[in-house]
Formats: sequence, C-alpha cells, structure tokens
Amino acid sequence: MTNNVLVDPARPQFTPVTAEIPSQSVIDRIPEEILQLDLSPVATRLRNKYGWTESDIERVELEYRMFLTIVQENLGTHDQLVPTPIVDAYWHLHILFSRLYSRQCHQLFDRYLHHEPTDGTKENRDELEEQGICDYLGTGDLYEKRFGYRPPEYHPEEYARVGSGPGKCWCSGAPVN
Repeated sequence: MTNNVLVDPARPQFTPVTAEIPSQSVIDRIPEEILQLDLSPVATRLRNKYGWTESDIERVELEYRMFLTIVQENLGTHDQLVPTPIVDAYWHLHILFSRLYSRQCHQLFDRYLHHEPTDGTKENRDELEEQGICDYLGTGDLYEKRFGYRPPEYHPEEYARVGSGPGKCWCSGAPVN
C-alpha cells in the first residue's frame, strides 16, 4: 500500500496493514454475484477524495468482497463476524452510498447488513469477544476455511501486536425492531 491515508472521521490517522493482492485462486472463490457488485462509487471516492491508486483500490475492494462472501455464507450462524481495519474503513464508505448499499444488502443477504461498532477500546473488544458477540480471530478462521487464505491482519501474532486496532465493529443481520 502506498502512504495514502483514508481519512475517516472515526479514524483520522488510519493506515492499512496488508500490502498484497490475494492470488487468482483466492479471487476465483468469490461468488460471481459478489464479484459483479457495482462498487464504483466507493472506488471513485477513494481515488478522487483520498488519492488512492488503482492498485490500492483493487486490493481493498477484493478484501471487502471476500468479507462479503464470508458474511453471505455465515450470516445467521456466525453473526459476530468482524472485518479487518481496512475492510471496516471500506465498509464505512460503502454505507455512505446508502441506497446502493441497502439495495446490495438485500440482493446478497435478503436484509440490511448493520454495522455495529464497539466503543473502540481493547477492554470493550475483549468483553464482547468473551460474550461471543465479536469473533475477530474466528472470522480469520472462516477466511482460511473458505479461501485457503488468511489475511495477515487475522493472524494471532498481528492481532496481539495491534491491540485495540482490530475488532472495532462487527456485522449484524438481525432485524431492527
């Protein structure tokens, strides 16, 4: 990743960790309906507002599509799925295009996929993991099982190193009352 910084109000100094594009064999395991999602408004925002290069956008978009695959295949049985920090930042931008995001959620999941934040502290993240609400490393296990690939941010050593960085949110497909 170049030194581009995604300026997000919730994370003004955010810098991604991963510097590699997943292999073609990993990409081939992403369902066609997820590969075909139109994410061009997000890419345009990253390019024009944040100065990201095409290769940076492609890499993060692929990781986001992988996360959507994990969610699609596990929602309802694993509602505590947690994205990597870079996927979380991309997810924030996707949600900003609310009509597109809502339509695509219903297309993929038959419901709106909610973004549930923690309070951002390691203590809160650990408490939510103990309660079974968030499962960052378990999400990495699902990547490995589905794709034969675990993004570096999901390795236990990286998770321990960054402390409160990962696991600041999780997805929820639960209906809103």
